[in-house]
Amino acid sequence: MNRIASFALALGLVAAGFAPAAAQSTWLDREHRPSVLVETLFPNFDSGSDGIFDSADTGFPTWTWFAATRLPTGETTMFVAELPYSRGELQQGSVSESEATIGNPYLGIEYAPRPSGFLLEFGARIPLASDEMLLPILVGFYTDVEREEAFVHDRVPVRLGLHYHRAASANAHIAYDVRLVPSVWISTDDMFDSSAETEAFLGYGAWVRYEGESVRVGGGLTGRWITSNDGADFSEASVHQFDLGADFLRGAVRPGVQLKLPLDDDLTSVLNSVVGVSITILPGL
Repeated sequence: MNRIASFALALGLVAAGFAPAAAQSTWLDREHRPSVLVETLFPNFDSGSDGIFDSADTGFPTWTWFAATRLPTGETTMFVAELPYSRGELQQGSVSESEATIGNPYLGIEYAPRPSGFLLEFGARIPLASDEMLLPILVGFYTDVEREEAFVHDRVPVRLGLHYHRAASANAHIAYDVRLVPSVWISTDDMFDSSAETEAFLGYGAWVRYEGESVRVGGGLTGRWITSNDGADFSEASVHQFDLGADFLRGAVRPGVQLKLPLDDDLTSVLNSVVGVSITILPGL
């Protein structure tokens, strides 16, 4: 087995200990209007002492894309969809290996009776991620704690999110969000497969943003807890990520930047950080 294949196998064994969180970007436009958000995220993997990377380095482009849209379907409801895509490249000397694949598309409904207040999110991912494309699946999986479920195979992730959104106003430029997201993985494998059990999780997070006339900037914490774990305590069965970001609010095309920092040993042993760029498009604005 060559070095690149060994790396993929080792990273796969590490990934086997993780599970999903939520399903939507924290940087979606939350106003009741059509919008499109495209994010390009670049994970910076750790090639340190744990030996997972060793002499195999990631090449360019090793990245994950998320393309999402929100469309009004009524005065208080929105249709939400997201398509994930990931590409990975490993290099060892003159030898390189690259693969790319789509992940599990998300389809959901959002109910928000008021601009500020509680909203409900319900949705599921269509299980299209390939179990034959290990490298891009692992790249996508580690790119964002909140959307790991976009890159698991043979599972249908279903989620019901309770989200409190405090919108900014002309007099109060501070907005914040708090989210609790119970979710399950429903296996599509053979019912007699011992690894094909349905598992349960709780995603959670809180974010604070300053929203001025021309810029939106903020940060927050994202985490998820494997509630169906086999006796592990909370610290062993949970992972966390700190998010920072900004985008610019002038016009119908709004660029942005993101930074994601892993906070737990299980993540920091594999990943240093994730940097990204985004574009929000508001048709007709």
